[in-house]
Amino acid sequence: MIPSHSTRPAAEPDDEDGPLMDCACTALHHLDDAEAREYATEHLQRLSADYETWAVTYACPTTGRRWLLDYPQSEFHGGGPPRLRQLDSEGVPREDSGTDS
Repeated sequence: MIPSHSTRPAAEPDDEDGPLMDCACTALHHLDDAEAREYATEHLQRLSADYETWAVTYACPTTGRRWLLDYPQSEFHGGGPPRLRQLDSEGVPREDSGTDS
């Protein structure tokens, strides 16, 4: 189950060194399968889509953190299960574990 988040809008997006907002994006870094799709559609705002690679970039409306939804097992029917990863400040997917400890 995906953690809940605050619906309070952020005045400015936070960064890695800034104050943490009451949002699941501050603890989550990676989601797979149905959880990835659910979190992207229910919480994040779509920024762009690459229809050639099936990659979609999203942003959190609360924290401003950016996310990438992609399909790493594209050889499977329908692109395989989705993967949602938080992007770092340079737009590179974070490779750490799914949540902060």
